[in-house]
Amino acid sequence: MEIIRRSTDYGLRALVYIASTGRAEPVQASEIASAEGLSEEYIQKILRALDEAGIAAARRGPAGGFSLARQPDEITLLQVMEALQGPVAINKCLLGKDACPNSDRCKVRSRWGGMQAQLVGFFNSITLADLLEDSEEAAGLLHPVQTSGTKGE
Repeated sequence: MEIIRRSTDYGLRALVYIASTGRAEPVQASEIASAEGLSEEYIQKILRALDEAGIAAARRGPAGGFSLARQPDEITLLQVMEALQGPVAINKCLLGKDACPNSDRCKVRSRWGGMQAQLVGFFNSITLADLLEDSEEAAGLLHPVQTSGTKGE
């Protein structure tokens, strides 16, 4: 069982790379893919999903690429996970009453709910800034990141 799927792992790696460059101009997907040893097509797909979620910002054209839509301390692991994986749930019964016909009388649902709340809280407490601090490549590079000024502002 994977809690953090490959798409989320790759998305976080791409976001850390973008933030760690410290550049105001967008970073091309080909550069990210090359630096991280990933498929350019897959990185583009992931970054487009993050753009739709207002986490990354895409710019088209010859000087195009991807940048952060918000500051690293405003982007959480939970937001990235939900953008790339959908809602985080330890059991599908927690996705809504219609997800399980026994939800009203289930004896373990409340326990699942408590674990769910802790897990979501944990993922929501980790920011991209935290990941940057943990990254050896980003040592000493933490500074205000140029954002696109689009979505979410």
